Amino acid sequence: SGRYMFEVKILEILNPSQTTRDGQSGRTRPVLKVGLATQGSCLFLGDTEDSVCFDSDGQYTSAKSSAMAVPRFAREQVYSVVVNLDDGSPNAHTISLFRDGVRMCQPQKLPEALKGKPLFPAVTYRNLTVQVNFGAESMTKLPFSCRMVQDASVVDAKVLAAPKPKDGKYEVVFPCFLPDEGTFDWLDMWLEKNPDYTELSERMILSWAQKSGLFRQKGYDWKSSNDKPGMQFGVQALDDLTVCEILKTVAPVLERNLIVMEVKANLIKDDREALAKRFALDHCKKVAMVVMGEPDAAFKTKTHELLLKEKQEKADQEFKIHQLEEAQKRQLEKRKREIEKEHKKAERAVKRAKKAQDDEAKKAAEAAAAEAAAAAATEEKKEGEEAKEEEKKEEEKKPEEDKEEGEEEEKEDEEPEEKEPPKVSLTHEEKKVLFRKQIVTDLSAWELSTCFTNFSIPAKEEGFEEIRYEWSKKTKCAEYIKDWLLNKKLTTRIEDLKTSDGFQQQYGQFQAQVNRWRSKQNEWKETVRMRALAKERKAAAEVAAKAFKEAQQARVAAEKKAKQEAKEAAEKLAKEAKEEAERKAKEEAEKKEAEGREEKKEKEEGAEGEKADEPMEKKEEVAAAEPEKKEEEKKEEDDEEPAKEEEEAKAPDEDDTPIDLDGDDDFDVFGVENIMDIGKGQPLFANFSFEDWALMGLRYEFHKLAHAFRQDVADPERLGIHVDHLIFYYNKYFRKSLIQKHYGVETFEELVGLVSDSARINPANKVLESHLSDELDSFDLFVKLTEECRRERSLKADFGDEAAQLKFAQALMAPASSSGYSGGAKGSYGRDYQRSPRTTGPYAPAPGPQAPLPQQSQKGYSNYSSSKGQPKGGATVPAPYPSHHSSGGYQGGKSAPVGGSSFGGSKSGGYQGSKGGQQKGSSYSAPLPPPAGQPQSSYGKGRPSYGSSYGSSGGKGGSYGK
Repeated sequence: SGRYMFEVKILEILNPSQTTRDGQSGRTRPVLKVGLATQGSCLFLGDTEDSVCFDSDGQYTSAKSSAMAVPRFAREQVYSVVVNLDDGSPNAHTISLFRDGVRMCQPQKLPEALKGKPLFPAVTYRNLTVQVNFGAESMTKLPFSCRMVQDASVVDAKVLAAPKPKDGKYEVVFPCFLPDEGTFDWLDMWLEKNPDYTELSERMILSWAQKSGLFRQKGYDWKSSNDKPGMQFGVQALDDLTVCEILKTVAPVLERNLIVMEVKANLIKDDREALAKRFALDHCKKVAMVVMGEPDAAFKTKTHELLLKEKQEKADQEFKIHQLEEAQKRQLEKRKREIEKEHKKAERAVKRAKKAQDDEAKKAAEAAAAEAAAAAATEEKKEGEEAKEEEKKEEEKKPEEDKEEGEEEEKEDEEPEEKEPPKVSLTHEEKKVLFRKQIVTDLSAWELSTCFTNFSIPAKEEGFEEIRYEWSKKTKCAEYIKDWLLNKKLTTRIEDLKTSDGFQQQYGQFQAQVNRWRSKQNEWKETVRMRALAKERKAAAEVAAKAFKEAQQARVAAEKKAKQEAKEAAEKLAKEAKEEAERKAKEEAEKKEAEGREEKKEKEEGAEGEKADEPMEKKEEVAAAEPEKKEEEKKEEDDEEPAKEEEEAKAPDEDDTPIDLDGDDDFDVFGVENIMDIGKGQPLFANFSFEDWALMGLRYEFHKLAHAFRQDVADPERLGIHVDHLIFYYNKYFRKSLIQKHYGVETFEELVGLVSDSARINPANKVLESHLSDELDSFDLFVKLTEECRRERSLKADFGDEAAQLKFAQALMAPASSSGYSGGAKGSYGRDYQRSPRTTGPYAPAPGPQAPLPQQSQKGYSNYSSSKGQPKGGATVPAPYPSHHSSGGYQGGKSAPVGGSSFGGSKSGGYQGSKGGQQKGSSYSAPLPPPAGQPQSSYGKGRPSYGSSYGSSGGKGGSYGK
C-alpha cells in the first residue's frame, strides 16, 4: 500500500529552570515535533517550507504557517504519524496523527513543495525523553492496515547513503574577509548554495541557543559585534565559551563539510595557523577562501535587494506613523465637530423653547383680547390664520434642520480609503553601494584598532592545501588589503597607545615655565600698580606741600600786618602822651614863673633829666625791634625750605613708563632676546589675557602632540593624528578634555586654525601637522608667536573688526596644574589693614600733612618670585601709621610656602607647589595694645579668609589667611 507510519512516545517531561548570575530565572518549555522533511532540510521542523509537522502544543505547521489541529500531547501515549502516498486513495498526499490508535485530526494535505520528493520521517524534541519506533512492528493498532517505515516496499522507499567526497576528504573552509565588507551577507548566500556545509561560529551557537529557548539577559537582538556577539546567558558553560571549545575539538573528528567563520582569526597569520592545526587529519582538506576587492554581480544584486528591503521597511514604518497621526487628527476634528453640533442643537432647542413660550403668551393675549372686544373678531380670525401659517413654516423648517444634521453625520461617518504604503526604489547613489552598512559591526572598535595592523592574506605555508580567490585575483587582493591598511592607519585610533616618559617630562617643564611666566606677569602688574600708587601719593604730597606753603605765607603775612598795625598804634599813643606831658609842663611853668629863682633852678634841672631820658627810649625801641627782625628772618628761612622741597619735587624723575607694545609698530617681537625683560623690567607677555595664555598652551600642545604621536607609534605609514581622533589623543597625552566650544568655535578644524602659525590640519588627509621643529632650545618662541598674534588681533579690533574679538569660555581662565597644590594667597583682612591707615582712635595720625607711605613694592607684602624659592623680607611702616605690616614669602617651581604677616592682628599664609608639595608659610606678631576701654578679645585679631581652586588636569590649589 501507499500508507506508512512511524511512532513516538513521550517517556519523561523535563522542566529545567535557567537561573542567571543576576538572580533572574527563565524556564525552557518542553517541545516535541513529529513530521516529514525533504533531503537537506533544516533540522528544526517547521522553520522552513520543506517540512511539515505536528507539535506537542497541538499545532500543525505547513509552509511555515501554523494552526491548531490536535489536542496537546501527554506522557505514556503512543503518537503515530501516518502519511498517505496512494494516488488511488481519496486522502492521497496527506498526513494524519493518531494517539493510541485513535485518529486525532482529519488528514492534512501536504504542501506542493513536498509532493513528488523523497520524504524522510523527522523528530525534533527539547527537554523530553522520547521513544521513537522506525522498526517493522508497531506498538499500537490502527483501524486500517498501514505499514511501518522499515517495512516499506522497494517501490515506495528510497534508501540514501551519506554522500562522500570523491577523494575521501571533507572540506574545511576558512573565509578571509575585511571587516564590514559584506562578510555575513556573503556567508548567508554561500550557505544557500552549499547546504551540505555546516557553519562553525559563535553566531550559530547563538542561533542554536535561541531555537532551544534559552533566556538571554539582553535579548537576542543585542550583539557586541557580529564576529563575537557575546553570550550573556548567565550559564557558565556558554558565557565562558566552553561550548565553543568543545565544538572546535569535536568538529575535526566528524566527517562533514565545515566552514569556520572567524573574521578576526582568519585575517591574522598566527590565529589562522592555530585553527588549521586543529583540522590536521587525513579526512580534512583545509581551504582558505579570500573574499576581497570588488564583489561579483550576484553579490551586488543581493546587496541591493537587502538595501531595498531595509528602505521599504523604513518607508512602511514611516507610512504607518503618518497614518496614525492622520487618524488622530481626524479623531480630534470629529470630536470638535461633535462638540459644535451639540452646541448648535442646544441653541436650536433654546430657540424652539423660547418660540413656544412666546406663542403661548401670544395665544393667551389674543384670547383675552377676544373676550374683551367682540368687535375685533374678524381681526382675530386673520391673526389666527397668520399664526397657523407661521407654525406651518416652523414645522417645515424642522425637517430641513434634521436633514442637515443627517447630512453632517453622513459626512462625519465617511472614512478615508486605506492607502497602500508607497513603493520605494534605490537611488543612483545607493546603487553604487557595494557593502551594506549594518548597525552592528563585524569587529568592535577596540578589537579592530588593536589588531588590524596584523591583517594579511593566507598562504599555503600556514597549513592550507588550497587557497581560493572569490572576487579578485591574488595580486589585486594584495593591493586592496594594502590600501585598506593605509587608510585604516589614518582613520583608526590606537586604543592601547602608551605615551613616552620623555613627553611627560617635557610637558611638565613647559607647565613649570608657564607658571614662572605668569608669576612674572603678576609681579610686573604689581610693580606697575605700585608705581602708579607712588605717583599718586607723590602728587598728593606735592598738592599738600603747596597748600601748606600757601598757608604758611598767608600766616606770615597776617602776622606782619598785625605787628605793623600794633607798632603804629603804639607810636601814636606815645606821641599823644608826650604832647600831653609837654602841655602840662608848660602850663605849670607859666604858673610858677613868678616863683623864685630856686624853683627856676629846679625847673632847669628837670629839663636836663628829660634830655638824658631821650637816648634811653631810643635804645629800648632798638632792642625791641631786634627780636622781631630775627623772627622775620627765621620765617623767611622757613618759607625757603618748602620752596626748596618743591623744587626738588619738580626735579625730573627717571622715566618708568611701561613700553607700549600695541602702539609701537616698529617693535620687532621676534628680535627680543630676553622675553622676561624687554626694558625697564617689563616682560614681553605683560599684556597677555587669559585668552592669550590659553592660545599659547594650544600652540605648544598641538605642536607637541603632532611630534610625540609620530615618535610613539614608530610607524612611517601613520602620517599623524586624524582630525576625527584629535580629542581622543589629546585626552590620552595631556589627561584633560578638549572642548572646541570653549574656544568659541564649532569644529576642530576651526580650533586648530586659531593657532595656524604653529599647527594645521592637512586638507588632503585631515591629519594634524606642526610647522615647528621638535628640537627647540626653549619655549620662548610660543610666547613670541602669541604676542605677535595678540598685536595683530588688537590692531584689527581698533579698526572695528568684530571677528578679531575672542569669545572664550570662563572655564579656560583657571590654568591647569600638573599635580599638587598651587596658588597660595594672603588673607583678605590682612591686606585691608596694609592698605588702609587708621583715621580715628588713639593711633590716628596728627592733623596736617603727613609723610607718604613707603613704596611697598620695594619691601612689604609684594612676594618675591624665584624658581628656587628665595625669601623676601618685610619692612615696618613708621609712625604715625600704627597698622604696622611685615610680610615675606617664598614662591617656588617645586614646593615652597607663600605667606606673610601683619601687625595689628592680621596673619596670612598659603601653600603653593607644582608637584604636590605642602609647606606652610606664615608668621605672626602680637597686636598693638588696645586703646583704653577696648576689650582685648575684640581688637587686634583679624578674621579668617579661605579660598580654593582646582586645575582641569586634576591638580588642587588652595589658599587661606587668618
